[in-house]
Amino acid sequence: MNQLHASAVDLQGDIASECLHFNGDLKTFSRLAFGNSALVATGNITQMNDYDYKGLISLVTNMPIQGITPDLRMLFSNQSSTLLRAAANLENLTQSSVGFSMAPSGFGGELGQGLEEAINLLINPVEVLEKDALLDIAEESVVDIFEEMSFASLGALGVGVFLAVGIEVILSALEGEQEAAALDSEINRLNDAIGKSRTYFDTIVDKRGKLQGSIVTEEKRFIGLTQAISSVGTSKGAPTIEPDFTYPSEPTFQQAANFAGAVQGAVDQYGIFVRLRELWDKYCVKQKQSGDSPSRSQFLLGASILEHESVEVIDQYFSTLSRYSDTMANASP
Repeated sequence: MNQLHASAVDLQGDIASECLHFNGDLKTFSRLAFGNSALVATGNITQMNDYDYKGLISLVTNMPIQGITPDLRMLFSNQSSTLLRAAANLENLTQSSVGFSMAPSGFGGELGQGLEEAINLLINPVEVLEKDALLDIAEESVVDIFEEMSFASLGALGVGVFLAVGIEVILSALEGEQEAAALDSEINRLNDAIGKSRTYFDTIVDKRGKLQGSIVTEEKRFIGLTQAISSVGTSKGAPTIEPDFTYPSEPTFQQAANFAGAVQGAVDQYGIFVRLRELWDKYCVKQKQSGDSPSRSQFLLGASILEHESVEVIDQYFSTLSRYSDTMANASP
């Protein structure tokens, strides 16, 4: 019985530890998958004509930012609401009339393969993302398992003492054949509970393995998206926007943390396209109200985004956007 008790305690610790690791992997996957969806949204927005862009804005204005955990909100808090809403509602936008696509023009169809499944995990409030505190779930599950055992026959000793001190104290409180029979019954129940716990543990281990495979898939997708988005518009004469972040050349689970950091860097950098287009749209409205024509140089000098980037750098992003936006292309110097 002491051995059973020790096995139960050790197994409960193993479950709690494995769930902590699973939870960490889940957060990494969420960062990668959501970051990739934001890059797909950025690629779409960058290549939209003015009509489609206005259609997008009218759609996303009333769309909720759903499926974004507090952890993701904090990581991407510096991004525009347009990009966050578009990324969170990517699946809905692909079914709308604004020309959104899982694999926008110039990105290659293979980049969209499998991305929809990852996005669905983040868009829909599915069980796996809502249960962020997986350690609590593991503890609750183990408690539920052990509560299946009836300790009424052991009186005031109860489950807490049973799990804490083992069989010696319990034996000292038992007298007669009736108590011995009750103990045999509890031993059988404990064996059953341990079996259920092992099944739970094996399930978590299996799901964690699959989750790690999904992480590598997102790493590969990120590499493709980065290469694609850096060259958006180059076929139309736009400059290549080289990444100012680094990422491993080989996608492996061991490199997950480095890829997660790179994804955040990519969204920060290429999110400039989205923020710049937002600012330009507002600037054009203001110029129209005052009866003035839009000026590229005037806009760049006054753009608030220049707090972090030089005029020369932002002008490169403007050049790419002007390959798709008529108002940008036709603006005075």
